[in-house]
Amino acid sequence: MVVTLVTYTDDLGEPVVVIRDVPADVCARCGEQFFNGEVVHRLTSLVEGARSGRYGREGTVELRYARQEAA
Repeated sequence: MVVTLVTYTDDLGEPVVVIRDVPADVCARCGEQFFNGEVVHRLTSLVEGARSGRYGREGTVELRYARQEAA
């Protein structure tokens, strides 16, 4: 496993949510990404916030994991 920052995309609803600089363990062999519980909780919160209109509603909402600000 390699610890690195990845981009997480949730496109199961509107708007599409793209979250950059998310810490993840990534398999060096296959590239599969794994998130710990704290990261999953934060991602869920960011996606729910985006879906509620906190960061805008149209098109794609881009956020940075560390700052929780709309890009």
